[in-house]
Amino acid sequence: MRKTIYVFICILLVLSLVGCSAAECTHSESADGEIAFGDAPEEKQNEQIGEYSVKISYANWTEDNTMYSECLNQGKMVLSSAQHLPVFMFETKGELDHFKALFQNIMTFDQCYNEVPSFNEVTAGYDESFFTENTLVVAYVTASSGSFRYDVKNISLVDSDLCVDVAKVKDPEVYTADMAGWLVIVELNKEVVKRCASFDAKIVPGEAYFQAEKLPGFIEFGSFSWKEVERAMDDLDDMSKERVRFDCFVNSEAEDKFIPIERAKNELTKEYRYSQYFRDEEEDMWMFRFFDSEEVGPEEVVYMDGNGITRLIIYADSTYYG
Repeated sequence: MRKTIYVFICILLVLSLVGCSAAECTHSESADGEIAFGDAPEEKQNEQIGEYSVKISYANWTEDNTMYSECLNQGKMVLSSAQHLPVFMFETKGELDHFKALFQNIMTFDQCYNEVPSFNEVTAGYDESFFTENTLVVAYVTASSGSFRYDVKNISLVDSDLCVDVAKVKDPEVYTADMAGWLVIVELNKEVVKRCASFDAKIVPGEAYFQAEKLPGFIEFGSFSWKEVERAMDDLDDMSKERVRFDCFVNSEAEDKFIPIERAKNELTKEYRYSQYFRDEEEDMWMFRFFDSEEVGPEEVVYMDGNGITRLIIYADSTYYG
């Protein structure tokens, strides 16, 4: 009977998820690699940034707060409908060296990961002559598996705000269960940087992977339908409801500023190795999945609104007996 309940809850979560599909781009790339952006809203000025180069290096996984307190876009790390990435900018070799010194004991700069080179290897050629005409913008990406790969999908400059859109470009069906981190390095001309008042980076939809017959969560950062979840909750039988909590939450009062996934952890009955989150922008809802393994439970799924108030928790396997 317990297996039946578990399978039902898994099916419910699968139905609520909407896979990440590649978003339609508003730019085209010419033969020489120059980016030409489409029409922007009248009140915004969307500028061309010209040519740029991208390199990816291994950096290892970290949750150290220094990564977020020292980045240029720390204000974006709190409540947001998009997953923003810590971003840094280096206009001189000295600034690059300072970054290495600051994070040398937090990240891994001297090791590669399979075909992905180390950060030290990638940046070895950035000498003083390089920085006379170029600037580096670097974004840090974390992943729940070292099998995933990332690349720049688009770079926009709107009203002097530069944003690097990073997408997952490799999402294999079978992947390792290790945590990993990557540094996405963008080489920009200094003339472009002079026009920038702020710098940001975020995850955007890339290659989606999803198998409904397995546990949900194979899309690392995707979307889901809160309305679909609500409809499914209305059809739960009494036994299935034993695995669902509808009230008496820790997060019962609204907050102005918070880090969503950290707030969701307040509801957990134990610590988990992995976490994934999904977003329903239309309903302003978050879905957070916490688990230790894709193969076996337990796991907990927390649904929270844009004010930081928990609305629903689903417990899979034998985690919850309340």
